[in-house]
Amino acid sequence: MTLFSTIEKSYGIQIHRWMAVRDVYQVHTKRHGLLCVKPYRVPFEELKFIIAVQDHVADQGFAFVPKTFLTRNGDIAIGQRRTWYVVSRWIRGRHPAFQHRSQLAKGVRTLAAFHQCAQGFPGQLVPEHRLRVTEIENEFRRQSHTLRHNDDGPHGRLFVDLCEDAMQQLRKSQVKRAIRAEKKVRAFVHGDYNYPNIVVDHQGRYQLIDFENTSLHVRMEDLAHIIHRNAPWQAEKTFRMIDAYDRVRPLDKEDLSLLIALLHQPYPIIRAIRSRKSTVSLQSVVPSKARVEAYVRQLKSLG
Repeated sequence: MTLFSTIEKSYGIQIHRWMAVRDVYQVHTKRHGLLCVKPYRVPFEELKFIIAVQDHVADQGFAFVPKTFLTRNGDIAIGQRRTWYVVSRWIRGRHPAFQHRSQLAKGVRTLAAFHQCAQGFPGQLVPEHRLRVTEIENEFRRQSHTLRHNDDGPHGRLFVDLCEDAMQQLRKSQVKRAIRAEKKVRAFVHGDYNYPNIVVDHQGRYQLIDFENTSLHVRMEDLAHIIHRNAPWQAEKTFRMIDAYDRVRPLDKEDLSLLIALLHQPYPIIRAIRSRKSTVSLQSVVPSKARVEAYVRQLKSLG
């Protein structure tokens, strides 16, 4: 039985046609409108966690996440050839253009609204792979290790020192308090929050998609990620993004101290190395030493 005939039988729908779009399938049905069929190649326990995160944040009042359709038997997915397939409504729209200041600001505000609801995850079993709230320092160590083995590039030692500085900041009492607080409220993150994983619908609302990297983690990780991706080494732009977030979900001193530590990560460099870019490509993302030092000084002024 083919995938789509299995979907028709399992969900009681009639498929008119389908097409592959990026890593999902857009499915046209006779009576149920336009649907999205998304494949997941993860253990079923992790799939249940991903769907539970989406359902939980929707139950808490943030409606702009995929709503999973259940099969006739009440299952969240169908399995075929070591892959799970999840059906949800297709979101018509486009990805935001984060090069435009207003759209980036709205993206940050949407993240803050999501984070307001991204806590209180039920006490059910969470797969070990999705418990990342205590892994921050280990991740910094891995980054330092990566940089030490690629320190022949420009300012190599400078970025190793940034990782070391970040690890020192993690040991500050206010940062430890922030991490403990996130762990206590069972906070979680999207895990890859940036414009490819947001769809602007016909009403201009920002809809979050692709929760494959969600986990129980500190919410400042999401904010640090979108800043690293859209304002690398740019203090003024970074401060504007933090302000946009703070207007929706005010940050206390502990959260801000944790964010500063996370922003010390030389993420653009790490990302370029791990994606195995050429030396020429890597050098294109390496800022001047003076710019990095100025950026770090300005970051620390936030605290």
